[in-house]
Amino acid sequence: MLGIMKLSDALSLALNQELDLVEVNPTANPPVTKIVDVGKFRYQQAKQAKEASKKVREVKLKGIRLSVRIGVHDLEFKAKQAAEFLGEGNKVMVEVRMRGREQAHPNLAFDLLKKFQAAVPSPTVIEAGPKRMGPTVSLILAPGK
Repeated sequence: MLGIMKLSDALSLALNQELDLVEVNPTANPPVTKIVDVGKFRYQQAKQAKEASKKVREVKLKGIRLSVRIGVHDLEFKAKQAAEFLGEGNKVMVEVRMRGREQAHPNLAFDLLKKFQAAVPSPTVIEAGPKRMGPTVSLILAPGK
């Protein structure tokens, strides 16, 4: 920490130490610079970026399809499967397909989605839905806190 100084003074100081003057934060007022070796500085930046990318996890959208006529055991099984997906940090899209005359009673599909969400043992957050698109009613669940 050398404090605020003129650009010419900082450059001459860097030349005396046989190092480079690197601008770290150009948006600050005055701009923040460091006297370091450029090769070493770039290596450290690349190393930090690589570590940060390791910690970032890609969230996938998993799908579960249900029918209005699904049995109780099958619904519980699908709910456990959804809990596993949510436990891995993924989002789950639950779709209820209505066929034929079932399309005249969309309230059955909405009720089934409410039952399904209640049956999922892990905490969830409704990210989108439930909404009807043609013969399908869908809901997207995200892991809760």
